[in-house]
Amino acid sequence: MLKQQARAIAISLRAIDMALLGLAFPIAYWIRDTLLGGKLERLDGLYPIDRYWTLVAVTLPAWLGASWVAEVYAGYRTKPLWTEIFRLAKAMTGLALLIAAAGFVGKQHDISRLFVALYFAIGFARLGSARLAIRITARSVRRRGFNTRAFAVVGAGPFAATVAKSVLAHADWGFTLAGYISDKA
Repeated sequence: MLKQQARAIAISLRAIDMALLGLAFPIAYWIRDTLLGGKLERLDGLYPIDRYWTLVAVTLPAWLGASWVAEVYAGYRTKPLWTEIFRLAKAMTGLALLIAAAGFVGKQHDISRLFVALYFAIGFARLGSARLAIRITARSVRRRGFNTRAFAVVGAGPFAATVAKSVLAHADWGFTLAGYISDKA
């Protein structure tokens, strides 16, 4: 049951990430073309948006590979937020370098580098914000006793009690003490 729930959550998180990256594309295009195009010296408007859809078509599947390499979808129940954000940054940086290299090799000179940089920056900001919102929601739910996991401590002495107290001190991790397993036969 727990594996099925974890798998469903992982699939949902990947779908959310793909949607957020996909939505970062028109936002970056609008910022670069409308807000910055013509406002800054030497920045003309972009080509029509349909010339840039290939970038999204390449980026979204490549995200799955970059996120796998950076272990973005690993368990974070007991890890600090910065660990998750660091892995997101590592995956996004790897993805940006891969796309830049592909553009260089493919001689894609007509794609705005500022647009590409905005796309990845906005994508990272959206993914990081989503992770923060998900983490806040999950911890709130766990503090109320939902989405918890039971654990047992092997041993029954003072050290075992200290271990149990240490874990239970973090209610936002969502662990409940099932009991102690005596190590005496």
